[in-house]
Amino acid sequence: MSNFPYIGCRISLISKHGLRYEGVLFSIHAESHEICLNSVRCFGTEGRRAKDGLAEVPAAADVFEYIRFRGSDIQDLTVCDSPTPAQVPADPAIVSSQAPPVPAPAPVQTAPSVGCLLYTSDAADEEDSVDLGGRRIIKKKKKKKKSKKT
Repeated sequence: MSNFPYIGCRISLISKHGLRYEGVLFSIHAESHEICLNSVRCFGTEGRRAKDGLAEVPAAADVFEYIRFRGSDIQDLTVCDSPTPAQVPADPAIVSSQAPPVPAPAPVQTAPSVGCLLYTSDAADEEDSVDLGGRRIIKKKKKKKKSKKT
Protein backbone atom coordinates (compact mmCIF):
# COMPACT_ATOMS: atom_id res chain seq x y z
CA MET A 1 0.00 0.00 0.00
CA SER A 2 1.49 3.32 -0.95
CA ASN A 3 0.77 6.81 0.37
CA PHE A 4 -2.34 7.87 -1.51
CA PRO A 5 -3.63 11.47 -1.35
CA TYR A 6 -7.30 10.48 -0.97
CA ILE A 7 -6.83 8.41 2.20
CA GLY A 8 -9.25 9.88 4.75
CA CYS A 9 -11.64 11.28 2.11
CA ARG A 10 -15.35 10.46 2.10
CA ILE A 11 -15.94 8.07 -0.81
CA SER A 12 -19.16 6.98 -2.49
CA LEU A 13 -19.03 3.79 -4.51
CA ILE A 14 -21.59 1.76 -6.42
CA SER A 15 -21.06 -1.96 -6.79
CA LYS A 16 -21.81 -3.85 -9.99
CA HIS A 17 -24.97 -5.09 -8.26
CA GLY A 18 -26.18 -1.48 -7.94
CA LEU A 19 -25.69 -1.02 -4.19
CA ARG A 20 -24.30 2.33 -3.07
CA TYR A 21 -21.89 2.60 -0.15
CA GLU A 22 -20.39 5.66 1.52
CA GLY A 23 -17.43 5.59 3.83
CA VAL A 24 -14.01 7.00 4.60
CA LEU A 25 -11.19 5.72 2.38
CA PHE A 26 -8.95 3.69 4.65
CA SER A 27 -6.58 1.98 2.20
CA ILE A 28 -6.01 0.89 -1.37
CA HIS A 29 -4.29 -2.40 -2.14
CA ALA A 30 -3.02 -2.26 -5.71
CA GLU A 31 -1.54 -5.77 -5.59
CA SER A 32 -4.86 -7.41 -4.66
CA HIS A 33 -7.05 -4.82 -6.45
CA GLU A 34 -9.02 -3.99 -3.30
CA ILE A 35 -10.25 -0.80 -1.67
CA CYS A 36 -11.04 -0.51 2.03
CA LEU A 37 -13.51 1.91 3.61
CA ASN A 38 -14.31 2.47 7.26
CA SER A 39 -17.44 3.96 8.87
CA VAL A 40 -19.41 2.57 5.93
CA ARG A 41 -23.13 3.03 5.30
CA CYS A 42 -25.04 1.02 2.70
CA PHE A 43 -27.78 2.98 0.93
CA GLY A 44 -29.12 -0.03 -0.99
CA THR A 45 -29.94 0.06 -4.69
CA GLU A 46 -31.98 3.30 -4.61
CA GLY A 47 -34.02 2.30 -7.67
CA ARG A 48 -31.04 1.34 -9.86
CA ARG A 49 -32.24 -2.25 -10.34
CA ALA A 50 -35.84 -1.41 -11.31
CA LYS A 51 -34.87 -0.78 -14.94
CA ASP A 52 -33.63 -4.39 -15.15
CA GLY A 53 -36.71 -5.77 -13.42
CA LEU A 54 -34.66 -6.95 -10.44
CA ALA A 55 -35.64 -6.72 -6.79
CA GLU A 56 -34.45 -3.63 -4.96
CA VAL A 57 -32.16 -3.90 -1.93
CA PRO A 58 -33.12 -1.57 0.94
CA ALA A 59 -30.63 0.61 2.81
CA ALA A 60 -29.00 -0.91 5.89
CA ALA A 61 -29.62 0.80 9.21
CA ASP A 62 -26.17 -0.12 10.54
CA VAL A 63 -22.88 1.68 10.08
CA PHE A 64 -20.17 -0.87 9.34
CA GLU A 65 -16.79 -0.32 10.94
CA TYR A 66 -14.79 -1.64 7.97
CA ILE A 67 -15.56 -3.12 4.56
CA ARG A 68 -13.06 -4.39 1.97
CA PHE A 69 -14.29 -4.18 -1.65
CA ARG A 70 -13.01 -6.12 -4.65
CA GLY A 71 -12.01 -3.57 -7.30
CA SER A 72 -13.42 -5.62 -10.18
CA ASP A 73 -16.89 -5.44 -8.57
CA ILE A 74 -16.97 -1.63 -8.31
CA GLN A 75 -19.01 0.11 -11.01
CA ASP A 76 -18.50 3.73 -9.93
CA LEU A 77 -16.33 5.53 -7.38
CA THR A 78 -16.67 9.20 -6.41
CA VAL A 79 -14.68 11.31 -3.97
CA CYS A 80 -17.35 13.23 -2.00
CA ASP A 81 -15.07 15.55 -0.07
CA SER A 82 -11.43 15.99 0.78
CA PRO A 83 -10.32 15.89 4.37
CA THR A 84 -9.50 19.27 5.84
CA PRO A 85 -6.01 19.17 7.26
CA ALA A 86 -6.02 19.74 10.98
CA GLN A 87 -3.90 22.62 12.25
CA VAL A 88 -1.21 21.19 14.47
CA PRO A 89 -0.49 23.46 17.40
CA ALA A 90 2.91 25.12 17.38
CA ASP A 91 4.31 23.07 20.25
CA PRO A 92 8.00 22.09 20.40
CA ALA A 93 6.96 18.80 22.07
CA ILE A 94 5.33 17.59 18.81
CA VAL A 95 7.80 15.63 16.70
CA SER A 96 5.41 14.59 13.90
CA SER A 97 1.70 14.73 13.15
CA GLN A 98 1.64 12.09 10.43
CA ALA A 99 0.34 8.61 11.11
CA PRO A 100 2.98 5.93 11.48
CA PRO A 101 3.36 3.52 8.56
CA VAL A 102 0.89 0.64 8.58
CA PRO A 103 2.74 -2.59 9.40
CA ALA A 104 2.60 -5.36 6.86
CA PRO A 105 0.17 -8.13 7.75
CA ALA A 106 1.74 -11.03 9.60
CA PRO A 107 2.27 -14.17 7.53
CA VAL A 108 -0.45 -16.73 7.94
CA GLN A 109 0.58 -19.52 10.28
CA THR A 110 -0.59 -22.94 9.24
CA ALA A 111 -0.64 -26.21 11.10
CA PRO A 112 2.04 -28.75 10.25
CA SER A 113 1.25 -30.71 7.14
CA VAL A 114 -0.87 -33.73 7.90
CA GLY A 115 -1.83 -36.39 5.40
CA CYS A 116 -5.12 -35.81 3.68
CA LEU A 117 -7.46 -38.59 2.73
CA LEU A 118 -8.70 -38.31 -0.80
CA TYR A 119 -11.17 -40.61 -2.46
CA THR A 120 -9.76 -41.25 -5.88
CA SER A 121 -11.36 -44.46 -6.99
CA ASP A 122 -14.81 -45.60 -7.82
CA ALA A 123 -14.60 -47.66 -4.64
CA ALA A 124 -15.61 -44.50 -2.78
CA ASP A 125 -19.08 -44.88 -4.25
CA GLU A 126 -19.55 -48.16 -2.44
CA GLU A 127 -20.43 -47.06 1.06
CA ASP A 128 -19.99 -50.34 2.91
CA SER A 129 -16.89 -51.65 1.18
CA VAL A 130 -14.46 -48.74 1.56
CA ASP A 131 -12.31 -47.88 4.55
CA LEU A 132 -11.59 -44.33 5.69
CA GLY A 133 -8.60 -44.08 3.35
CA GLY A 134 -10.71 -44.76 0.28
CA ARG A 135 -9.26 -48.24 -0.18
CA ARG A 136 -11.54 -50.99 -1.37
CA ILE A 137 -12.27 -53.64 1.20
CA ILE A 138 -12.49 -57.02 -0.37
CA LYS A 139 -14.79 -59.24 1.56
CA LYS A 140 -14.05 -62.89 1.34
CA LYS A 141 -17.07 -64.90 0.51
CA LYS A 142 -17.76 -67.73 2.88
CA LYS A 143 -17.93 -71.04 1.16
CA LYS A 144 -21.07 -72.92 1.86
CA LYS A 145 -20.43 -76.37 3.11
CA LYS A 146 -22.20 -78.95 1.10
CA SER A 147 -24.08 -81.31 3.24
CA LYS A 148 -23.52 -84.87 2.37
CA LYS A 149 -26.66 -86.77 1.70
CA THR A 150 -26.56 -90.27 2.97
